[in-house]
Amino acid sequence: MNLDGYCFGAGSEIIIDNKQVLFEPLKKRDTQFILHIAKDSGFSLEGSKMTFTSEKNRERMRQFNTDNRMGNRFLSFPDISTITDDDYNQVMKVSIHFDSLSQREEILRQIPKHLTFTNFLHLGGEITHSEYNKATAIQFVKNYYEEEYETVAMGDSENDLPMGSGVKRVKEKADYVTDKIDNDGLYKAFKYLKLF
Repeated sequence: MNLDGYCFGAGSEIIIDNKQVLFEPLKKRDTQFILHIAKDSGFSLEGSKMTFTSEKNRERMRQFNTDNRMGNRFLSFPDISTITDDDYNQVMKVSIHFDSLSQREEILRQIPKHLTFTNFLHLGGEITHSEYNKATAIQFVKNYYEEEYETVAMGDSENDLPMGSGVKRVKEKADYVTDKIDNDGLYKAFKYLKLF
């Protein structure tokens, strides 16, 4: 398919016709603060140009089922120790894996109010801007084109819920459940929706 654009970073980066039309990375001071309070957990800094990961997060990915693209991807990212000041300016979210519920609660208690945490499996989740999500990205694109568009939202985890509809809670909200991403899930969904 010849896609017109992409949305990344939980709605904080949008590319349309190969042009970056929205880019709101995390503030450097916020990212550094999160790294400070979460230094004993496993984390990755997911950026527009580059993602950096801690050795603890890399080890977690090895323990998870890494015969999928997501797990293997994290194994190849550069170590967090190699991040530069300029690299901080492109970080859109912090993916984090906690050792325990108590560690999670202690770290999340300290997160600034303008950031939000979305929970994932295995005591994991992501920290992003509170004001951006996948639903705001959809609205941005509709406004960008200044036209009425019918939209379709696809997702597999709780950060997809703001779009309107993975995990059981997401599937319960969905009108249609496709196959796993590694088993041509998007292709099958596009075909079902007659997008090609």
